[in-house]
Amino acid sequence: MINFFTKKNIIIALTLTFAVNNYAQEEFVDETETMQITSYNTSNCIGGFNNAFGTTFKEGNNIVNGKPIFIGVGRAEVDVGTNGKNPSGSKGSWANALSDAYMKAELRGKAQIVSDRKTQIEQEIILENTTKNSDGDRPDNVNEAELSTWDKVKFVVKNKLSDVLELDALEFEMSQREAAVKDIIRQNSYQRILNTAAYSEMTGMQSIYTNYYSDNNAICTVVLKNTDSSIMAKALGGNRLNLLMPDKSKAGLPISEQLPQNPAKLLFTHGVRVLRDEKGAPVLVAFGMVSFKAGPEASIDAEIQAKRLARAAVASFIKEKIDVESKTTINAINTTYAGRAEDGSDLTDYFSEKSVEDRMRSTVSSSVSMGDWPINTEFTNGLSNERVYFVAGAISLETLQAVMTTTLEGLNRERI
Repeated sequence: MINFFTKKNIIIALTLTFAVNNYAQEEFVDETETMQITSYNTSNCIGGFNNAFGTTFKEGNNIVNGKPIFIGVGRAEVDVGTNGKNPSGSKGSWANALSDAYMKAELRGKAQIVSDRKTQIEQEIILENTTKNSDGDRPDNVNEAELSTWDKVKFVVKNKLSDVLELDALEFEMSQREAAVKDIIRQNSYQRILNTAAYSEMTGMQSIYTNYYSDNNAICTVVLKNTDSSIMAKALGGNRLNLLMPDKSKAGLPISEQLPQNPAKLLFTHGVRVLRDEKGAPVLVAFGMVSFKAGPEASIDAEIQAKRLARAAVASFIKEKIDVESKTTINAINTTYAGRAEDGSDLTDYFSEKSVEDRMRSTVSSSVSMGDWPINTEFTNGLSNERVYFVAGAISLETLQAVMTTTLEGLNRERI
């Protein structure tokens, strides 16, 4: 058996004092469309990320060309050791536990960005309502289809502020005006809708870097909202399939050539990614992995299970985008403001770890037809000596359009 993770290979000293020129930072957003999976034996996740991309980012808000890029880092321990035992001494699968830990780490990375984004929108609202050129009048009706959730929340907040505060009367009392706005948006009703704006951002985020720290049996992910994942979120959530048309200027290698082939990297590849194919079309790629005991029939069953997990990931991905769109209309935001969130418009609970786990388990994946399986293989991983079946499935633009058309017409919606 080949051990893919010898001490010689994984103990890597990260020297992150190199100079990074501005060009590297400018090009960073587009570079995140590539896959980066490593197994550095370090707890410095952001350090490994910077080393992989040639950047000097920090966790949280980073400014690139005058615009903010939010970097979230999520971490989770793997519940089962590589010896196949959990802390209580019971037996389990390390590889399967690794998949669960990845999902938690990614979600925690997204939650970090949500917190930072909420702070940003609070600051923007205060600034926009406490400057001398700010308009104290109630905003007129707007074209909701052209607004992001971010803009919708600002629209609602402006209207609500006009109800309770005579901003015009404070035009020349800027310190009083700022204090008044701050006091108002700290109220629970405003905090609820600010959460809506912040949590809606999760639909455009994806992990772009994964690292396993063997000393602590822990995995970390670096999460951000990049160009193509944002486009996919807008297209799925708003029924704007025209956004998914191929763009030759963004053409990449065939999907099969973009995916990691080394079993050492496959082991740490999970979730769903948005990649561009050789035609420049955005493609959803989902990964599935299960461990099994060696044997012909066991291998067949493991392949079926791994493909089911990949399909379920795509189904959950699509459904989440549609669900979030329904929860972020101006009407739903007003409902959340009033504390009547029975329709689930409060996304805080929707994106809790338990809710995401439940939705993944309950998702019926049989209605999702993957166009291709560029990776369909089994191997023995070098950490726990388990036999693992791994698949990567790609859902093409044509198939995705068919699924979306059916879903948005209301047919078999619960099956997607």
